[in-house]
Amino acid sequence: MIPLLLISSDTEAAEHYVNDLLLHEGIKSYEVHRLYKTLSTVTIEQIRGLSNILARSSYRQAAIIYDFDTAKKEAQNAFLKTLEESSEHHLIILIVSHEHLVLPTIRSRCTIKKIDTFLFHKDEHFSLFDASQEHLIAYLTQTTKINRERVITIIDNTLHQMHTQIAHDPSQFLPNTSDFYKDLITTKRFLVSNNLNPEYSLDHLIISLWKKRD
Repeated sequence: MIPLLLISSDTEAAEHYVNDLLLHEGIKSYEVHRLYKTLSTVTIEQIRGLSNILARSSYRQAAIIYDFDTAKKEAQNAFLKTLEESSEHHLIILIVSHEHLVLPTIRSRCTIKKIDTFLFHKDEHFSLFDASQEHLIAYLTQTTKINRERVITIIDNTLHQMHTQIAHDPSQFLPNTSDFYKDLITTKRFLVSNNLNPEYSLDHLIISLWKKRD
């Protein structure tokens, strides 16, 4: 597999993405090696240790190095051969906050994925109606383990914002807007009165809004 350079300043968002990717690839927890920095940096000794593990393994493995951008030039260079000779059975993920601190020779051998800091887990005023099309799809990777109360809050915020905007400019109340308004109300009613899965409920609303805008 082509190594992945994952760029994110949000640790939680990066972890969600990695876990979803491992699940998608069918990689089990015992097949995953996670390497964390020692104090302030990922050391060359850690890099060499992980490289040796991968070199001895011909079966499926995943190697995740957190804060790889803290590794010094020598340590990054030591990992270069491992990237170049990576087996198709190995998934290597380098998680960084600052892309410019990663050697160009490393970057050129990786698929680069940037993850924004998603605020809807933390922002009490978050509304789906604010989200761009690109972010709506990105939010689908962030709904794991969200609770019912949080989804209801998001629905209430979205309804309030839609009501405020439509009251200010009635021309915004298009047929698609009306349908999504009904979706929000119906989903909230089922969440309150039934044992509806909150994660799937939010996924449904995100996909529904994305399709109505498309």
